[in-house]
Amino acid sequence: MKTIIDLTFSIKKCAFLVAQILEDYDPDFLPFKSEFGYYGAEFQTRPLYNSRETGLVFSMELKHKVINVYVYEHRVVDDICVTIWEDSSFKDCYTESNIKDGDKRYEEGTYIDKSFDYNQYHQCADFVYKTFENFYNETCGKKEKSVSNGKMLLNAQYNHEKQCQADDEDRHLGTLDAEEVHNEKLNDFMETFDI
Repeated sequence: MKTIIDLTFSIKKCAFLVAQILEDYDPDFLPFKSEFGYYGAEFQTRPLYNSRETGLVFSMELKHKVINVYVYEHRVVDDICVTIWEDSSFKDCYTESNIKDGDKRYEEGTYIDKSFDYNQYHQCADFVYKTFENFYNETCGKKEKSVSNGKMLLNAQYNHEKQCQADDEDRHLGTLDAEEVHNEKLNDFMETFDI
């Protein structure tokens, strides 16, 4: 039954589902600062309204630098798309104009940093997590990885996808795993919001 309230705030399903998966992730790549009770970085999630490409911006601030990961549904096909850019601070509300060099990137065909098939919510969530981890490693000098200009090392993603495929083969042997638990949560979430 529909009500007068839209609790999805018009955010597309794919972004909400990726957020639901990310909610269960701990930022294990960050050192936990027990004296302060936090991981040493700030996280924020905000909507970005852009017609059919309305989605969520997942942001991490570390040492006065911010990495933004915008997850949305492509306006022409049903792919889940990711656009990444760096900034100097969080924003209260994001618009398309906040995407660094957005118009130029769109014209050059580099606006989308990564895309996933429509139902690959877990892979997209893993990519967001890995983006944050790489940003931490670059910012704190842990590894020689770069996310400058919103680009990621896709080799790491390729290796991760290969590992996921190997894990998928193991899952077919009948082992209950975290992805199945996530899928149950996602189904409950989708039913709750009638998605």
